[in-house]
Amino acid sequence: MLHLVYEMQATEQGFTYKQIEDKFGVSRRTAERMVKAISDSFLEIELATKRPKRWRLKRIIPTPNLTLEQISVLQAASRMFEENSMPAYSLQTDNLLKMLRANMDSTAQRIVEHDSEILYESEGFVARPGPREYVDTELIRELRHAILACQTISIKYTSSKESEPRLRTVHPYGFLHGVRQYLVAFNPNPISGGFRTYTMAKIRSLEVHERQFFERKADFSFQDFLGTSFGVFQEKPYNIVWRFDSDIAQVAQEWNFHRSQKIRRMRDGRLEVSFRAGGIDEMAAHLITWGDKVEVVRPKKLIDRLREIRDSIRVPD
Repeated sequence: MLHLVYEMQATEQGFTYKQIEDKFGVSRRTAERMVKAISDSFLEIELATKRPKRWRLKRIIPTPNLTLEQISVLQAASRMFEENSMPAYSLQTDNLLKMLRANMDSTAQRIVEHDSEILYESEGFVARPGPREYVDTELIRELRHAILACQTISIKYTSSKESEPRLRTVHPYGFLHGVRQYLVAFNPNPISGGFRTYTMAKIRSLEVHERQFFERKADFSFQDFLGTSFGVFQEKPYNIVWRFDSDIAQVAQEWNFHRSQKIRRMRDGRLEVSFRAGGIDEMAAHLITWGDKVEVVRPKKLIDRLREIRDSIRVPD
């Protein structure tokens, strides 16, 4: 009930019965009882809209102090951002923590500062292999502003196939975060355009066209954009089939290689993983980490690419 009160307080639009059902996993009848219980209490709620009915609080109530667990989670989030070369996000998380702590009374501050430091020192993060790239904080801030304002931008960018940066004028849509950070943008060029990913660390300069706006494509979805790719690079999808040896089948079964994957245990104990996606180079780079414990059944392009990588790193006799 207390969580529902804070949910109602945190939105101007209000909460529908359906949202309450989904949020708390309750029936329609229980959702109605929860709203009525709040209405019958000392709190004042009102209808924000009638169709559908949306309930919100009329009067703001003070929120309780942060718990130690909540503070430690925010600290961990800041640390993870920093470890993953995302200083702009780490800075924003740190600022949020400072603002929240500033609203705590002095006694709570002393307790939390002491105990949270102990928790902070008791957690570590395993460094992931791969590129560690620096992305300028100011670049992220300007891009985020352009994304929110739907402003066209021009970037000087060097792709993997180019030796010198080339100017590109695109419509920014958002970011993808992984081992590397990427800008997702739409290139309006009728010949070579479409949605593209740009490695943030390769953006050499940015110009925001303050008076040149674009209309976001209503049918664009980040989930759909990534749904047919392994990683971030867009490529025509292939029917993928991998088979992991029986002695590592249980370990492989714990991995989520792709959102569309299907798995089955074979009679000989091997694990077969199948899905449909593009991104042959990224698949090959990942599969090489499994050594000779995985067999690529299809497609042939992935089989050939994996063989090329293995041949290039094989130590001669």
